[in-house]
Formats: sequence, structure tokens, C-alpha cells
Amino acid sequence: MGLTREFIESKLKDAFIANGTCGTRAFEVAGDLVGRKIKAFNRTEYSSSADVLKAVREAIKNESIAIVWLDTGWVTEVPPERAIHCFFVFQENPLMMFTLYENPGPDYSGEDRLDEKVNETIANIIDKCVGVHVIPIADPEQTKA
Repeated sequence: MGLTREFIESKLKDAFIANGTCGTRAFEVAGDLVGRKIKAFNRTEYSSSADVLKAVREAIKNESIAIVWLDTGWVTEVPPERAIHCFFVFQENPLMMFTLYENPGPDYSGEDRLDEKVNETIANIIDKCVGVHVIPIADPEQTKA
């Protein structure tokens, strides 16, 4: 069973991610959602929007959360740097995602926004491509039998 918006709201209504901390906070937030500590690990990187969306859909189909790292715009003008931020995709058909900023509580958006941000990230060559982490909702250690 996947995550619902109501469940996410109940777990993250007061949560936030301070500017510059999403690299570590993303795993804490995912851990809050799945009920266990998630250790940071390397993301899988993609250079095409089709590959990103395929990986995200596969993750959701397999009862996982996909943390997608997407371009959120300019962070500095001199030297010019763009920022990436974590977005949590939790539902398929249509794809739904949320992110956390400095204000408490999740900020939701849908498939159109995901498509737009994936393409923008690839176009701006942020970290060479889009990164995705897949976090199973069920504990893999508990499901081994």
C-alpha cells in the first residue's frame, strides 16, 4: 500500500527543510514517512526525462517513495549557480509529489510540474542530470523470508 496525502500530512504537518539542508534532511523526511532510519546513499542519475519518469513510475509501482532532485532556480548570480532541491514522489496515476521548504508542512504539485522541473533540470545540466533515490515503504530487512 502506497502513501496517501492524508498520511503525509499527519506525519509532516510541522516539518520543514531549511535552505541548504536538503541533502541530509531528505533522508530524515523519508525515514519519518516509512517509520525507520534511512541512511544516505548515492542517487541514480539520469540524463533524459523519459528515463527519470520511468524510474519514478517503477518506484511507485513497487511501493516505494522516489526522492527526485530537481532544479529550483538561481541561488547566486555571481558566480552563477543553480540550486537543486528534493521532491518526494509518492503517488502514481497521476504522479503526485511534495516538497518541504522553510515554512512548515508539505507543498504539493502534480505530474505537469514534475515533467516541467525534470526537463528544466536536464536543460540546465544541474549535476549533469537528474538524481533519483528510491526508498521502499516496507523495510527490506523485514520482508526477507
